[in-house]
Amino acid sequence: MQRGLLLHHLIVPPLSALIISNAAGQDLEGVLSSAEPIQRHLARGEEHRYLIVLGDGEFASVVVEQRGIDVGVAVREGSNALVENFQDEISRNGEEHIEIVAERAGSFRLSITPAEGTVDDGDYVVRLETRRPATVLDRRLQESRVLRTRARQLERTGQYAAARSLFEQALATA
Repeated sequence: MQRGLLLHHLIVPPLSALIISNAAGQDLEGVLSSAEPIQRHLARGEEHRYLIVLGDGEFASVVVEQRGIDVGVAVREGSNALVENFQDEISRNGEEHIEIVAERAGSFRLSITPAEGTVDDGDYVVRLETRRPATVLDRRLQESRVLRTRARQLERTGQYAAARSLFEQALATA
């Protein structure tokens, strides 16, 4: 086992316990681990939050299965800074695939909300699908998604020239 992964397996359980003990104060639905998937009901205006703790250079793939509701997923770092937004499957049924690369060990919060324009309630299932060391490709794709997320934020505020530049960078990076 690589030294970094061994260290990760020694550090993460106590860190996870700390996060679980603070979960009530953070309005969390739970901590994502390789345990059982979590199924929940989601209504318009609600937000469900989950934590995932990753080691230095670790990649995680999370799947949110939409069951009667189209959802969006925002990924934030421990400092609450937005990393990425996922809302690629524009359907009431289907899957959102969330991929996260941790540049350094820490926690990430996933916020699941009904997609913009969603009227009906529905269910979803969230599960941690994969954890492994990040590859160069994983890192490049995340960089592209981060640029795309920033470009969308600029676009929403009418900063179209700056948004276009970031969209072009995202495309070139991917």
